[in-house]
Amino acid sequence: TDFYNQAIKEVAPQKVTFFHDMFKVDEKYCKLLSVIGYPHSVEEGFLDKIISSGDNYDISIHIQPYPIEYTMISLNRDLQKQQADLYADSKKGILNPSLEIKFKSTKAVLEDLQKGKQKLFDVSLYIMCKANIKNNEEEKAKQEASLLAKKVKSDLDGLMIQSKIPAFQMVDSYKSMLPLGKDTLKIKRNIHTSGLSAYFPFSSPFLDIENEGILLGLNKNKIPYIKDIFRLTNANGIILATSGAGKSYFTKLLISRMFLNGSDIIIIDPQGEYLSITEHYKGETITISKNSDT
Repeated sequence: TDFYNQAIKEVAPQKVTFFHDMFKVDEKYCKLLSVIGYPHSVEEGFLDKIISSGDNYDISIHIQPYPIEYTMISLNRDLQKQQADLYADSKKGILNPSLEIKFKSTKAVLEDLQKGKQKLFDVSLYIMCKANIKNNEEEKAKQEASLLAKKVKSDLDGLMIQSKIPAFQMVDSYKSMLPLGKDTLKIKRNIHTSGLSAYFPFSSPFLDIENEGILLGLNKNKIPYIKDIFRLTNANGIILATSGAGKSYFTKLLISRMFLNGSDIIIIDPQGEYLSITEHYKGETITISKNSDT
């Protein structure tokens, strides 16, 4: 029910107010960044740096196949123009490394398209930074949204990805972020198949699942952390937390999972906290005292 109510608020809010560079949806301010340019190449899962930060924003990616008949004509035209520019520069004794890289890249894409190895897609990438209004402090929420937008832009700049705020296009920006699959903002870039694959999956450096491992918990992005501690350089560990945080519960849960996974468990228990769990798993209790038989 909570998820349903939240979805209804996102799609059908009570009130939306538009400004030239941001918009207000009920009790939160939103500022949108659209990607307008990419470097020659990006690493796989390049969006992970942004997603793993856990900040308050939404990401929308619109992907649409580019018509093949226009693709071949357009690439051939671009290739001829780049070749002519390179020839003109060589006659003048001018070196243009960026144009040479672009020419080789265009030629490689065209060859792959002709061989059926690649396809072209129109891709739109939008990032909507959000800030909730607390205690009627609207100006503070505006500043938070703007500050987050600057942070995201800085992260994109670090990846050599160009972005901008589509000023005076906030209505289309809002529509493009709704979960309706409609790109009304239409700020697109042509991306080939291998380039498109770099967007996915939304991976995480914490998503490191080992077949022999056990679930230790979730990271801040709610991604399972499954690890085999005996594969580490040193399997020793310590559990620290404030009083009442659940240290004992977590320890008993950890012991249960490791026991069910085939580990031998030995507990030194001065206060007798683990007698019940030992009995539950039909373990052996050895009492060490001046009155015991052991």
